[in-house]
Amino acid sequence: MSHHQEAEAATRTMSGLGVRAVRLLYTDLHGVARGKDIPIGHFADMCEEGVSFCAAVMGTDLRHTPVVGGEEGYIDLAIRPDLDTLRSVPWQPEVAWCLGEAWTLDGADHYPSCPRALLQRVVDAYAARGSIPSVRSPTRARSFSGCCSGAMSSACRRSPRTTSS
Repeated sequence: MSHHQEAEAATRTMSGLGVRAVRLLYTDLHGVARGKDIPIGHFADMCEEGVSFCAAVMGTDLRHTPVVGGEEGYIDLAIRPDLDTLRSVPWQPEVAWCLGEAWTLDGADHYPSCPRALLQRVVDAYAARGSIPSVRSPTRARSFSGCCSGAMSSACRRSPRTTSS
């Protein structure tokens, strides 16, 4: 099945679920979600070339100061949907969400600062070494029930759950 046929099939499925638009999303350099809502009737047709966005969001800091590019102006980039990420969302059933990747307008390569392409390069580099990257977020948890012993006993004495008699 061609990419266009896959997009048409996905569009039919989403239409059958009552979806009227697809929110095509990508992240900028700071992890902020950017996107456009594409009417469901036009989604399959734009999947191959993607949707154009201004590349300035990929070269400015959070204060909108240019940090990369800008010398010749900012050209557009194309966001192409990854159909494997197309999902209906329960909080807005008439709008499906789909993640996209940034490409150059000619479609020859990923846009140099595409976060999803960078992540894929990292995963591929690990795989070439026979490894799988693992990402974990730090968590802090404190248990206020039960008995403490050893090093934890001083932490329990400072806990906000202490009672006075």
